[in-house]
Amino acid sequence: MGGVRRRPLGKDIDHDAESNWLGQDGHDQPGLERLEAPINYATGLFTRPVDIAELEAPGALALFSPDYPSGGVSVAAANPIEDERWIVMLMGYGDSRPGRTVGAFREACAELPPILTTATAGAVIGDVVTYHQAESRRRHFTDVSRFPARLVSVGDAVASFNPVYGQGMSSAALHASCLAFHLGGGPDLGSVAREFFRLQQVVVDVAWAVSAGGDAARLDARDGTDVPEDIARQRWAVEQITAATLLDGNVTRAFNNVSYMLRHPATLADPALLARAVAAHQEAPMAT
Repeated sequence: MGGVRRRPLGKDIDHDAESNWLGQDGHDQPGLERLEAPINYATGLFTRPVDIAELEAPGALALFSPDYPSGGVSVAAANPIEDERWIVMLMGYGDSRPGRTVGAFREACAELPPILTTATAGAVIGDVVTYHQAESRRRHFTDVSRFPARLVSVGDAVASFNPVYGQGMSSAALHASCLAFHLGGGPDLGSVAREFFRLQQVVVDVAWAVSAGGDAARLDARDGTDVPEDIARQRWAVEQITAATLLDGNVTRAFNNVSYMLRHPATLADPALLARAVAAHQEAPMAT
């Protein structure tokens, strides 16, 4: 999805939180992959007087091209959550820092698709929370040949990426699930946990494709990079899906299932879903 191209747990096993000492004592340090993503992120919580079942779409994601952000906002998202609340996110790249105060947050949302205005119309809960991140990273543990036994890495020690899709906690939880599956098979703890790292890579590949895909597309668009045809087709499909999240609840649910790591990104390439997304654009061309 998005077309990315390269540019203690118990007495018997330890948790590596940093991965910065592995090059010592004859061990290999995993390869580090970086993707430029200087993002500024603001999140607000607002009361939601309408029941989720009454909403036309269970949330929305709006993306704007690098050359044409909306008031500095490159990505905006709104999702209904528990306790009758909306969680709303605004993100800008580089020097754009949208919505750092409640007033600025609402002002920015007023220039976005109507659902963002609706989501921020209720009473604010707490303060707007901001976050800055310079780049996305992932480490390739399956490539190392010399690695300590009884040692694994999970969470941000393996991959940290743009939080706009909200996949950090989900992927970390799936890392834990991979570890539970691995340990449940009674592995030899005196050997490198290669099977665990293979299982984990499936999770990392999916999260990286979703969370780094948009940033990779943005960089290529900014730099005028020619991309392979298959990557261009993937990105076109993602654009159709994300735009349709503002128009069709079924498309929104399919996208959310991928964002929440309940389904594989390949499900968004389903021809019927893409046809539904394209039809939504044709029926309401001005809505996006």
